[in-house]
Amino acid sequence: MLSILLHVTTIAVVAWFLTGWLKWLWLGLVWFSGCWVLGRLRGRGTNVAVLVVDEAGEAHLQLHGENGFQAAYLHEDSRIQRYGAWLHWQLGRRTLWQFVWVDMTDADAFRRLKVWAIWCRPKIPMNIRNAPPMD
Repeated sequence: MLSILLHVTTIAVVAWFLTGWLKWLWLGLVWFSGCWVLGRLRGRGTNVAVLVVDEAGEAHLQLHGENGFQAAYLHEDSRIQRYGAWLHWQLGRRTLWQFVWVDMTDADAFRRLKVWAIWCRPKIPMNIRNAPPMD
């Protein structure tokens, strides 16, 4: 609720004190920010709660606010660094990005994630890769 109050206050201040193109630029930015916040408040966020790689080498994700795990495939454009990993996941017709800092887990688990992401991840099946995007 605090973020909604801050957005409404920002809109009022921008509308009152700014003029011209700067006013419309700030109103547009606050509008997009507000839409993002409302989407997060309504539970449409894509935060990964749990990441599990089973013995067969397949990844499964559980998202915040959802029950159960979903099969996930890691895209080739994921970036693995020594300080963290940008993971680009494909969950059926949905895609999402996740960043994992090296200190979010213990050193051995992060090392296993890096090894799996670089050498052991399965390829994305063609029926999932060519699926139309989700509305």
